[in-house]
Amino acid sequence: MISFGAAAPTAAAGGRSTSSAASPVTDRASTAVAAARADWSWPTAGRRHIVDAFDAPEHRFGAGHRGIDIAAAVGETITASANGTVIFSGPVAGRSVITVDHGGGLVSSYDPIVPNVRSGAPVSAGHVLGTLGPGHAMHCRSGCVHLGVRFEGAYVDPAPFFRPPRRSVLLPLDG
Repeated sequence: MISFGAAAPTAAAGGRSTSSAASPVTDRASTAVAAARADWSWPTAGRRHIVDAFDAPEHRFGAGHRGIDIAAAVGETITASANGTVIFSGPVAGRSVITVDHGGGLVSSYDPIVPNVRSGAPVSAGHVLGTLGPGHAMHCRSGCVHLGVRFEGAYVDPAPFFRPPRRSVLLPLDG
């Protein structure tokens, strides 16, 4: 489990690398992350725990974890991470999925979600997409929402899109 503190994680559970080799897509994705970071918010309320981190596949059809799993309880409200338009809301492989196009080549997907939105609906960051559905995402046994992000069609690590929480700073009492 990864809890967000001062910096985004660089390795997934089990020591797996969370980034692939540099490529034109990953270089452009890094630029997109920097531009989008100020506008993205967590899809869950309260403390954020990543129970399974991104694990880039070695090739397009290779094994990997194409997103992050964020701890959440069944029935918990799931919100849009950024402004966009819902481009899909329905079942995929037995799970209910919502996909949002954020423009600029960025698309996010959330599952398993009991949808509160339909395809074509505009959403803003924090807009309720639905609630966490029964069962579980493919990659976690307990309650979690799976969040995948694609940039120009390629899956990228969602974690860097979110600002870590601000840390408290202790000051001396005697000025």
